Amino acid sequence: MPCTLCGAANRLPIERLDERARCGHCRSSLLNGNVAAVAASRLSRLVRVCDLPLVVQVASPRVPPERRRDADLDELARVLRSAALFVRVDADREPGVLFELGVSAVPSLALAIGGRVVSRLSGALDHAALQRWIAQHTLDALHTAEAQPH
Repeated sequence: MPCTLCGAANRLPIERLDERARCGHCRSSLLNGNVAAVAASRLSRLVRVCDLPLVVQVASPRVPPERRRDADLDELARVLRSAALFVRVDADREPGVLFELGVSAVPSLALAIGGRVVSRLSGALDHAALQRWIAQHTLDALHTAEAQPH
């Protein structure tokens, strides 16, 4: 489990996902139910090493709040705190993230599973639609992994 604050890799047994696990390096909470602000330099590592689905919001302070739907994403991060990791990248400060994630609009969401981005979404969704989007692509990724020969 990567720490969104310092980037350190942490071993966290699946049976401890609901506990208040802390980073072994910086002692910050690993799965606190928040949408963590991260720099683009840390994002590629998070995508590669995160064992949980990683939801990336590409945002900009210039986008009106009603289009960003930050509150819906924040609520979903709390609800799914032990099932997915949520991060936010500021597109104004980190314009290269648009290319890195393959998105062209702000606000956008990207969903990374198993070290790669599996879905992108421009615009904003409400809480229920966000949850369906994550669930659909998480199940698709599991089915794809099961279908591949071992």
